[in-house]
Amino acid sequence: MKIFLTGALGQIGSELTRKLREIYGSGNIVISDVRDDVNLELIESGLFYKVDCRDGDKIHDIIKKHKNRQNISSCSSIICNR
Repeated sequence: MKIFLTGALGQIGSELTRKLREIYGSGNIVISDVRDDVNLELIESGLFYKVDCRDGDKIHDIIKKHKNRQNISSCSSIICNR
């Protein structure tokens, strides 16, 4: 299975990324996150894009580039601090 996962460096996303890479292999899991300064082992061990999940054009470009992905999952969240 080929998977694209957004929000992959957060609490839930990072655990899911590790498990999916264990099951399907690093080459089959493309991950993205708005940050690139955490969970460096995940960034360095497979396909990673630094992108804001709200940027539809960039997300679309990633999906087109990896068009053979069978599943797109989002672990992204937006936290409002007022």
